[in-house]
Amino acid sequence: MVPRRHKPRRNPWLNLLALIPVGLIALFMFFENREESARYEEHTREQARQAAAEAQWLAQADFGQAWSRCAEQLSSALSIYQQPEAIAWHRGGITAYFQQGIDQSSWRQARCAADGVSAGPRVRLPFAVPLLVEQPAEPDVDVAEDDSWALAVAGLGAIRLEGDLLGVELLRLPDGGVLRRDWRGLEGAAQAQLRLVGPGGDADAPFPRLYADSPFSMAPVPAALETLRGRNFAAEPLAALDLIAPTLPPGSLISEISVRPEGIEVTVTGGEFRFDSGDPAAPYAEMDFDEYGVAERSWWYPRQSPGFGCEQGRSLDQVRQMLGERSLRANPTLAWYSCSPAYSDKRSGVWHLR
Repeated sequence: MVPRRHKPRRNPWLNLLALIPVGLIALFMFFENREESARYEEHTREQARQAAAEAQWLAQADFGQAWSRCAEQLSSALSIYQQPEAIAWHRGGITAYFQQGIDQSSWRQARCAADGVSAGPRVRLPFAVPLLVEQPAEPDVDVAEDDSWALAVAGLGAIRLEGDLLGVELLRLPDGGVLRRDWRGLEGAAQAQLRLVGPGGDADAPFPRLYADSPFSMAPVPAALETLRGRNFAAEPLAALDLIAPTLPPGSLISEISVRPEGIEVTVTGGEFRFDSGDPAAPYAEMDFDEYGVAERSWWYPRQSPGFGCEQGRSLDQVRQMLGERSLRANPTLAWYSCSPAYSDKRSGVWHLR
């Protein structure tokens, strides 16, 4: 009879020793995650403290202080440097409206609040712009302030929103006059007090509600500005090409096109582009369009280099045909025609869809 062989018994301590590295890793991850959560919570609390302090400052500041800070934030964060066409001020911040781009029938909204600045939608002008009134050829270039507007802003300078004064709105009229509307009320809904500032203007001109939201109750409530609907051109890049077609300089070719939800950027070549007639010609030029299809300028910005664009451009029809042969992804965020080395041989333009 063959004796049975017994397997050597494994020392149980070896099993425990094998688990030590796993346990140490788990313990390290536990403390790391806890520290990360603590840092995130502290960051969130700090943001809340800063927002609360900013909200308190806004509620107590006079208009001159609030507008000075707002204008500084608008220039640094949104590259808005010109004077607004309308302002709505309340204890929570300022909503302002600007002539932006070549569209003379709409304004761009921007907001300054305790949590920072933000770009709002385009809104339709509350009145028809008279055809006889000459519009500036370049609306995004700052011009001398109108006397009535300067007077209206200066008149608010040291005023604070205290007592029964809850808010103030200013509206620049096409003839240069300015309407001012004070909202006052301690009990119930605030009542409007309307006045003209400076020479000119019509006290019966349309004066819609300029506030982006409802910071306090009003009676009666003015009609709201008409908000325009933007488009996500990244989801319909062929429509973006149709939009830019009539704006292209004669004889130009496409060097680069970037189509995103927030707008369109185009670089062209095949022409001579200058800032002034005496300047040397640049071989490339660019133009930006916002999500409403509004061109940023009435002229193309000269460039000496194509960046990621192609040195040799293609016609818009060729670029459109190449795009039509591609399939869009679901929920696209980018349609980019370029000679980027990440997607092409640096010579032949290709479409990158994401």
